Amino acid sequence: MSAVSAIRALDREGRIELVQDEDPLAYSRPTLFDVVAGRREIDSLRTAGSDWPERLGVTVWKGWRAAELRPAERVLVTVPAGAERRGTWSRLHLEYDRLLIATGARARRVQLRAVERRRDDRVRVLRTLGHALAIREELYRVRTAVILGGGPLACKMAETLAVMGKRVTMLVESGQLLSRMLHPEGARLVQGLLEELGVTVRLGCGEVHVEQREAGRTTVRVQGETMEADFVFAAKGVIPATGWLEGSGVVLAPGGGVEVDHEQRTSCEGVFAAGDVASTPDAVRGMRVNHGNWVNAVLQGRVAAQAMVTGRSSSPGFTNWNVMVVCGYPVASMGLVRAEPSDEVVEIGGRKRYKRLVLRDGRLVGVQLVGETVGAGVLRYRLALGCRVRPPDWSLLLQPALTGCGKGRPRYVPRTRR
Repeated sequence: MSAVSAIRALDREGRIELVQDEDPLAYSRPTLFDVVAGRREIDSLRTAGSDWPERLGVTVWKGWRAAELRPAERVLVTVPAGAERRGTWSRLHLEYDRLLIATGARARRVQLRAVERRRDDRVRVLRTLGHALAIREELYRVRTAVILGGGPLACKMAETLAVMGKRVTMLVESGQLLSRMLHPEGARLVQGLLEELGVTVRLGCGEVHVEQREAGRTTVRVQGETMEADFVFAAKGVIPATGWLEGSGVVLAPGGGVEVDHEQRTSCEGVFAAGDVASTPDAVRGMRVNHGNWVNAVLQGRVAAQAMVTGRSSSPGFTNWNVMVVCGYPVASMGLVRAEPSDEVVEIGGRKRYKRLVLRDGRLVGVQLVGETVGAGVLRYRLALGCRVRPPDWSLLLQPALTGCGKGRPRYVPRTRR
């Protein structure tokens, strides 16, 4: 949606076609947990009115999905969504001058060992509105839930179910929650918030076996222990949706995403990619990374749109940027999570608050904020631009976020704890 709006703002006359297999066309994915909890209905999720295709002059191919790309012919081949299940293979060939790939990613599935495989979706995932509605329909009969994973999605689902009165157990493979987002000290605060809601958090679980039983029950075996659950939810990461690009000549990164440059251009002329499907140069780490989050997806769409219309674009650079709210406490993480021994680290904490800055060669490369995120936008801007920070300036960066942190002062972190 952000790319379409940006294109139309720059080009009032050009023809825009959108291939979309989901309905409604434009909605806010971060609010799907409100749908699961029954706090919001479909119409309230829309990020634009239902008439936005007409207002922007967009032709929408609803109920179709990308199946094949022919860059030499500048043709996108599409098929009806769900064609494999129905056995129908109608094809629609769309010609293009510029193409933006924004097919997103799919949830990484957990292997299900079914005793009676009457349903193969007993382990739920959450990526689309359809997933959210299916989960909401199922929750009325759920008393006990097991969540596989310890990332942002797993934490939000645990909170949602606990607030609804479900008995929730999280099985986390690593030794902390949010291992790709927070330092262990910040993660412990988040874990404490969830445990106050009644969530049981088990860390370092390793391999987990899931078996489907009769009467809708599912058995989960971990570390020699067996537990039964009415509901199992998996949040074990995502896989970029690039299978349909096989043989197209579009270069894929080792992680599976589409390789793009700073203007979101792919290896094929006239083809761009943005969002979860794109592997973009990271402004901090100096390598291509899939920045799978809503904020970066929106910004990448705008950068791609400008390059598609004008031939050039400017980007502040992208890096890890995650923002969430857990039990009413905001959490933000950007840039590096783990510091090197040679990095400078400063942190401050107290009363369910934690702030951490990482500096490398005098430049801000990592920020983590738990409980108070005032000033996060400024920090992200300085991080993306690689701004140089000199002592005592680093302490000033934390000042907007000091409220609620007691009388403590920012402190250097010994190298042994970085």
